[in-house]
Amino acid sequence: LPQTGCIPLAVSPTATLAPGQTITRYQWNFGDGATSSLANPSHTYIKAGNYTVTLVATTAGGCTDTVVIERAVRVGEKPKAAFVNEPKVVCAYEMDYFTDKSTGAPDQWLWDFGGGMYSTAQHPVVPFSDTGYHTVTLIAYNNTCADTIVIPNAVYVNPPASIFTHINDCQNPYTKKMVDESLGAKSWLWEFGDGNTSTEQAPTHTYAKPGTYTVKQTVTNGTCTHASFRTIRVMDEKAGFTTTDTILCRNQVAAFRAQGINSANIAAWHWDFGDGTSSASVQTATHTYTKTGSYAVTLTITDLLGCKSSYTVPVTVYGPTAAFKPLVTESCLQDNRISFEETSATDGRHAIVKRIWNYGDATIDSIAAAPYQHRYAAAGSYNIGLTVVDAYGCRDSKTLPAAVLIAKPEASFGVNDTLTCTGKSISFTNSSKGLSPTYAWSFGDGATATSATPVHAYNKTGVYTVTLVATDKLGCKDSVTKKNLVTISFPKARMAVSDSIGTCPPLLVKFTNLSTNYTAISWDFGDGTNSRLDTPSHFYTAPGTYIAMLVATGPGGCTDTAYQKIVVKGPSGSFTYSPLVGCTPLQVNFTASTKNSTSLVWDFSDGSTVPSQGKTISHTYVTAGDFVPKLIVSDDAGCSIPILGKDTIRVVGVTTAFALSASQFCDNGQVQFTNQTVSNDYITGYRWQFGDGTTSTAAHPVHHYKKAG
Repeated sequence: LPQTGCIPLAVSPTATLAPGQTITRYQWNFGDGATSSLANPSHTYIKAGNYTVTLVATTAGGCTDTVVIERAVRVGEKPKAAFVNEPKVVCAYEMDYFTDKSTGAPDQWLWDFGGGMYSTAQHPVVPFSDTGYHTVTLIAYNNTCADTIVIPNAVYVNPPASIFTHINDCQNPYTKKMVDESLGAKSWLWEFGDGNTSTEQAPTHTYAKPGTYTVKQTVTNGTCTHASFRTIRVMDEKAGFTTTDTILCRNQVAAFRAQGINSANIAAWHWDFGDGTSSASVQTATHTYTKTGSYAVTLTITDLLGCKSSYTVPVTVYGPTAAFKPLVTESCLQDNRISFEETSATDGRHAIVKRIWNYGDATIDSIAAAPYQHRYAAAGSYNIGLTVVDAYGCRDSKTLPAAVLIAKPEASFGVNDTLTCTGKSISFTNSSKGLSPTYAWSFGDGATATSATPVHAYNKTGVYTVTLVATDKLGCKDSVTKKNLVTISFPKARMAVSDSIGTCPPLLVKFTNLSTNYTAISWDFGDGTNSRLDTPSHFYTAPGTYIAMLVATGPGGCTDTAYQKIVVKGPSGSFTYSPLVGCTPLQVNFTASTKNSTSLVWDFSDGSTVPSQGKTISHTYVTAGDFVPKLIVSDDAGCSIPILGKDTIRVVGVTTAFALSASQFCDNGQVQFTNQTVSNDYITGYRWQFGDGTTSTAAHPVHHYKKAG
């Protein structure tokens, strides 16, 4: 849809679905009372009219969408096309009148008169320009339902028909030759628009002055007369121009301007500068001549009729041509002196009278003759320019970019570390500048290197001066010396202690750092403890011989170590015991291993202590709890040292107790028993005996006594 036609009109609308949709129900309403539930229904309209078609589509998910197309179907009753025209015979361009005689209530018309002439009017009026017979077609519509009638030779057009052109003559721009192309003419009348006429069939007419003229041709054959008109332009444009100067200096801009030309009559401008170049600019042009010589400048114009005119002016170009070259293009800054050779040329008529040199360093010299020399005060790349002036006053300049390079290398370097120790590598960075330089390093200890970024290790302590010499490809040199740049040192670890021997622990020792050339220190007291303090104090809590160490670290990570023996006298020992877990009463057996001791005292941690001379002993724990025993060893000097056991003895005990809700009651009484048992371990179960032959495993049982007792 939409569809149009005549009754009966059959239509077959098709629904277009969006991708991914499935339609499960269609409801079509054709606007004439008819409906359908098919996906692609067919329906025939039997009455004329304009009908609106509606579709309601329902998807599988229950969603609906409605599409309404107004005037989707236009149906009409077929009319009967018919027409008449008067007159049947006309002269060219004479009006012919057409009258629609169609029946069946047509509402639109389309006429075809041939020769590309059409009309949609009901009763058109048509002027025929072509002579002869013309076939006319009419299509009549009733609400898009059409009927066609074709009448051959419906109209005959009598000659003559006025048709003409003209020919321009560029050699005689005021003369126009008329070309007659009329049909069926027997006599002609020409009116040229300037008051003159002619009755020739193809006259030639000469106008007195330029202008725009309307030419009329009237033709007749005794029966019909017809006239046509044509606009003719008469123009006589002559090229001409002026210039700022006909004698120029080379590279001077010459300006040209057209003169005495009506630009409205010009279709194209062309300037030829005589040196192989041209321009299509309009009335003005500029040009720069790069070579000396004589040139012919020509302006050619083309008018709107295609006629051309040219005008030429001679131009002479003078001037010198600057040229030179440096005899040396690269030099060291020291003692440089650059000479230049000039090879400038004259125009053959005028001598060079002045030379102006620009050496690129803000120095300008005006020198009449060789030698041309210059000395540069700073390194760099220089653009050299020369301007020459001849006797006529013409000048020319030439610049050679980067013509001279004055070199001076710049030696520069750095080092990643200026304070380190012997044997440690130092990396030198090189930031020198120059033309492909080579390098010579002197590290101050007799060692040298030629690499760009050397690595060097000093084997002796001291302060060293480093020198770098950079030499570029021209042999230019520069050096840099950094005095006392690198300091090489090595740490020396030394310490002092307040005591090195003690008769009985704990022994307090104060350590003093006497090291030199260090950046960090570290103490190891020999008993598993350490410190980073400068003067730490440390307690030795057990007898023994200890080696205290002081490690001094210097720049670069070098280390030196000092040692000190610390002796702590006194008895020592250890002991073992088993078992470690048991129920009360628990007997535990102890075995001691001692050194330098004369007496022992056992402390069992349950309030019981026992002096002993032997190395083995047994002890019974009668109270539940956790106990860590201790052995105190003593020597003849009176030094006593407690030794704590390494394991905990766990003595497990249970103390049973309970309460009852009543102790006297009548027969069949109920008693609530409350368990008050205490234990230092997890209780896994209970067993009650109630005295009447019954038992229970509940934690807090309730019991019924059924008999007196």
